[in-house]
Amino acid sequence: MKNIKYLIITAITFGAMSASAFVYGPSMISVELMANGAPTQATMPFGSAPTLSWEAPGASNCTGSQSGAPSVDLWTGSLGASGSKQMTNLTKDTLFNIICEDGAGTTVTDSVMVYLKSFVRPSVASVTSKEPGGFFFPGTTAYVVGQGFLPTDNVVNVSTMIGYGASTTASSVDSLTMSFIIPDDVPIGSYNFWVNNWNGISNFKPITISAPGTTAPPTTPTTPISPSPTTPTSPTESTCVTLPISLKYTSRDSSTNGGVSILQTFLAGKGYLNSEATGYFGGMTLAAVKQFQGANGIEQTGYVGPLTRGKIQELTCK
Repeated sequence: MKNIKYLIITAITFGAMSASAFVYGPSMISVELMANGAPTQATMPFGSAPTLSWEAPGASNCTGSQSGAPSVDLWTGSLGASGSKQMTNLTKDTLFNIICEDGAGTTVTDSVMVYLKSFVRPSVASVTSKEPGGFFFPGTTAYVVGQGFLPTDNVVNVSTMIGYGASTTASSVDSLTMSFIIPDDVPIGSYNFWVNNWNGISNFKPITISAPGTTAPPTTPTTPISPSPTTPTSPTESTCVTLPISLKYTSRDSSTNGGVSILQTFLAGKGYLNSEATGYFGGMTLAAVKQFQGANGIEQTGYVGPLTRGKIQELTCK
């Protein structure tokens, strides 16, 4: 009888200990944070927008923080126990952190460092087509070789600069090559081609869009329709500068048919802007516009509206 009681007491005690270990034992929580699939560190081109992904088995919630680049809402606050988010374009090396916790108060952390390569301004060496005869047709693929291209956010432009223009986005795996589909609605004709991204605007390359079914050798302009923004020329009395739309602070070439570069080239030629054309209407361009407006009796607002555009045309289209 004593042996039976002993066995019963032992079983109850062992069961209680097992239940206690199950409830209060060590937590199984863990977390791994990655940038574009890299777990510890990643190196990307200047201006890249990395995708952060995380897995936290056993966690009830995770919170993100970062140091380096300015903090953004995408990587702050509650993130959930797993998922992925694309960050904004980075201009500084950035350390991303994550802290996760379970319901018992146990926490775990992880981090990933994103290093940025040196600033490389985009440039275009060639634009080619694999269509028969090397023609560029609407709706077909064009191939670009150069440097300074980003994994995302490259805007490729086909435009007359002062007339019709079309743009689309393209990605690059190695920063040296990329391809894009020529927009279906581009009319047949001769254009300039250029690329702009977070690192600036590239040089121009002439390109001719041909009608489908064309068999004759394509006619390609020997010179760009407009001067390259990297080597601006001074407008003269015979160079007619016409801005098709109004421009303002933060305007870009990609949304103005190249109008910002046209404006900057004009201002540089007149001595108001001590910089080459970049395709972005920033602080230096704003100050130059105000100086030009003041010198020509126009209210110094910095806005390139009908009055300022008209004065530019008046001074150059003689």
